[in-house]
Amino acid sequence: MPKVPSTGPYASAQPGVLKRNQACHQCRKRKLVSDAKRPCTTCVRSHSHALAHGRQSEEIPPFPNCTYDESLEDSGPIPDSPQNKYERLENRIAELEALLRQQAGPTPPTSHESSSPSESGLIIRSGETPTSSGAEILMDSGSFPSPLSRGIISEKLTQDVAEQSFLSRDTDDLTPELGVLWPQWPKRLPRPDLLRHLVESFFAYHPHASRLIHMPTFMISLSLPPNHPDFPASPLLHAICAVSSMYTAAVTSKDTIVPTGDDIFVPPSWAGRPPESFAAQQVALAKQLADDYVLTGRHLFQCLQAYLLIVWYHWSNSRWVDLFISCGYCMRVVVPLGLNVDPIFRPITETASAALLPPAQSVIEEELRRNTFWLAYAMDRQHGCATGWAMALDDEDITQHFPVSKEYFESGHDIPSEIRPWSHIRSSLVTHPPDQTDSFTLYIKCAVILSRVKQHNHRFSARRFRGDTSATPVGTYLIFDSLDPRTAPDFIDLEDLLYSFKDSWPSHLKDPFANGTVDTYMFTTALSFHVALILLHEPHAVVQSSTCSSAAKLLVAARGILSSLYTLWSSTFDFMRLDYPCTFSFYLAGKILCRFLRAAMDAGSQEQVEVLTAEVEFVCMVLYKMGQRVPLSNRYWQMLQLGIVKICGQDVKIDTRGSGGCEIPGFPIPVTADVPEQVHIAHQAIPPGPSDNFFDFDFIFKT
Repeated sequence: MPKVPSTGPYASAQPGVLKRNQACHQCRKRKLVSDAKRPCTTCVRSHSHALAHGRQSEEIPPFPNCTYDESLEDSGPIPDSPQNKYERLENRIAELEALLRQQAGPTPPTSHESSSPSESGLIIRSGETPTSSGAEILMDSGSFPSPLSRGIISEKLTQDVAEQSFLSRDTDDLTPELGVLWPQWPKRLPRPDLLRHLVESFFAYHPHASRLIHMPTFMISLSLPPNHPDFPASPLLHAICAVSSMYTAAVTSKDTIVPTGDDIFVPPSWAGRPPESFAAQQVALAKQLADDYVLTGRHLFQCLQAYLLIVWYHWSNSRWVDLFISCGYCMRVVVPLGLNVDPIFRPITETASAALLPPAQSVIEEELRRNTFWLAYAMDRQHGCATGWAMALDDEDITQHFPVSKEYFESGHDIPSEIRPWSHIRSSLVTHPPDQTDSFTLYIKCAVILSRVKQHNHRFSARRFRGDTSATPVGTYLIFDSLDPRTAPDFIDLEDLLYSFKDSWPSHLKDPFANGTVDTYMFTTALSFHVALILLHEPHAVVQSSTCSSAAKLLVAARGILSSLYTLWSSTFDFMRLDYPCTFSFYLAGKILCRFLRAAMDAGSQEQVEVLTAEVEFVCMVLYKMGQRVPLSNRYWQMLQLGIVKICGQDVKIDTRGSGGCEIPGFPIPVTADVPEQVHIAHQAIPPGPSDNFFDFDFIFKT
């Protein structure tokens, strides 16, 4: 019996499409139709009939007798040499480069450029020539392009993303407008070139991008096929698109999704009408998909990252209730994932549930989880300073290492746990190992101090009521002859911690504007120090009194924020790249300056009225200009306007829009004038550091 090959190019062919001599020997002899299966259907049917109706004396083989002719094609694939593989890859790359050159301008094709595109897995629509735009390429689902060729296409397409909108969003609708389509591309994600452009904008402009996501690993996973298990989760991609759309003009109204009547992938929030913007649609999709993934236990960590970006979106749009709820949800999610505690601090109860996340597979993955937790913590504490609401997770439930420096994080350098500082130990806030500390580490430590100040103000009355000695004052106000909370041991300890933290900064991190650049983490940390000091002393300050130490520290902190703002103003830094706690710092400084302006007006000190008025106008102008692109800044500008009227009265003359012509660097508004002279006067009037005499109240306020 001849050898029957098990595989071949015609093993799965259908009846009626066989070539000559491709049917089995038995069917050809009996003049029957064969489907070329191994064995064919006709032989299987004949064998079954023989088994059922054959004579007992007749020996019937246990398997059908179905044989075929031997062919060279059935002898198995011929091993390919590495040289042939490299040549085919080079030919594919050359063809893609030729298509991109033809997109920029038609050129006479060479014999190499005009080779058949089917060899490289590309299909050109009928009726078009190879000189068509490179964006008119349709990826064949049977041949996925290599990462290198995808990178060449993406690099060219992202250059023209702001001028063209030629790609289809749905992979199942083949319309004349379709362009680059990827096999099994996730529903409702932006087109591939726009998605890559938004991801690149996210890493280029978002202040927390490099800490929230490990960029090299993420970009590699983004180059994988969409059905690959390591391809980024759709909720995270939608959230990145929503946030990064703030930093690019490539997103237009054409990129928004218009749901149809038979569209089954429509979030409940779109009932009646779709969201008003591309970012709002992406946030709605990210939240819906993240909720679905969490319910089924898929991509839990990437869903947490998506939730954090949703928090960032709500914060940027000053949606306070959504911000509070979504941020609280993030802080509750980190608990079952086990990100708030180190494994060595296990509960002593045996019924305690283990963390839902499996152990990290690398040092980078472990540090990425730690960074994500600390970013969620920082957002919860920073936005909580602007409200009187309780925080979502108590500091007593956090036993975690502080993050390492960016260099160690990106390189995957492992640091033994024994030498790393813990967040729940007070000395760790003022001790900064040189090889483990950078501006992000100080940023997180400052958030921990802000949390302690917030909890002190929020819980002081309750602790004092139950007899907590650390919240019991031991002295009285000099003016009101009542108990002075500033004499409580907890208050004294917090103030000492604040100044010790400021003095402990490494020398190379003290200046956020060193080397001609702006360290956004260090800039936010410096402002947050002044915010913590204001929050600690504002409830006890009497700005009309020349002997009130809290009032003096308030003015120093407010003008410290203003001094940093002046320095940032004089640079070319884009204000859009600031962290959102900075916006609250500007507003808080403006409100404090309004209180002193009211006191100066009551005291009749015209010189100080002019200086303080210029300072308040400058803060208002910054918030107003930022508010043209950041809704959060616009909301704080409106709140400061109301505060000026409430504190200083209706008759005060303050320009809250900066009509003098000052503009903010990085905004699409031409600079028409220099900083007003009053601003320079106010800058010179800023008092010296905390070690010197802050100011003479008798001179400023004639009381």
